[in-house]
This record gives sequence, C-alpha cells and structure tokens, in this order.
Amino acid sequence: ADTLRTKLTAEQKQWIEQAARDAALFQRKVWQKESDEAMDTLRKASVTILPADRAAFKELSHPVREAEFNGPHGPLARSLESFP
Repeated sequence: ADTLRTKLTAEQKQWIEQAARDAALFQRKVWQKESDEAMDTLRKASVTILPADRAAFKELSHPVREAEFNGPHGPLARSLESFP
C-alpha cells in the first residue's frame, strides 16, 4: 500500500482523502437512519427501551479506558473520549 501511495500525485492523494471523508459522512447518515428505523420497529413491538446512563458508564469504565490510553491504541482511545 505504501508503494502505491508514493506513486500517486498530490492531487490523486487529495481525491482519495476526500472520497474517504465523503464515505465516512455517508456511512454515518446510513447508520443513523437504520438505527432510527430499528428503534421504531422495537417501539412498535412494545419493547421497552431504557436510556443508558452515560455518566455512570464513563465513571465505571474509567480504569479500562485509562489502560487503553496508555496502550498501543492510545491515540484512538483518546479520540473516542469526545464522542457524545
């Protein structure tokens, strides 16, 4: 993969990077739509859906997240901290 990338022009690299950003945005929209539809299906089936207590989860999972921050995936783990 590195060999191919080194052969690309700056413009071609920009095209690929833009396509990746566009694909990520599209994927998020599709995921949200399908997630909403799934929740609607569950509600119509009279399934009780309880909201997650995000603050409690964050507090209780702190030791695990700290271990990840200091591990090989630290940058990714830290970037996920800002997710809603």
